[in-house]
Amino acid sequence: MPANIRSRVLALTRATPPAETGLTHWSSRELAKYVTRTTGVSISWHFVAKLWRENHLQPWRQGTFKLSRDPEFADNVMDIVGPYLPADGRGGAQLRREDAGPSTGPYPAVAADHVRRHREAYPRLRPPRHHQPLRDNRSRNRQGLR
Repeated sequence: MPANIRSRVLALTRATPPAETGLTHWSSRELAKYVTRTTGVSISWHFVAKLWRENHLQPWRQGTFKLSRDPEFADNVMDIVGPYLPADGRGGAQLRREDAGPSTGPYPAVAADHVRRHREAYPRLRPPRHHQPLRDNRSRNRQGLR
């Protein structure tokens, strides 16, 4: 593959995809289609993936936040965030934690001596159910050491 095509693929990988593609980041297949369409030189997605591996590039793991290009994105955000915004528009979230009732947690706090006397009431304190291994080493199918 010519060096100018290799450098073009690497440069496009490091840049944000053009708005006309509607993408937030490149995939090897999309980049191969885009380069084939714009340069007229046919390249495969496998070539792009191999080039990325050789240069230690992972465009799907970019550390930057990218907004969606979906035209309904703002409406979707308002559906999710809207209930938490104050009605007067002054800003600041209206989130409040609900008070936990007296039955918070699996077991309410009790005195240690009560727990010792009533172990069967607390499943985590019960003895294990099986005291023997699941399969005995003297099984009828086992002939011993050979």
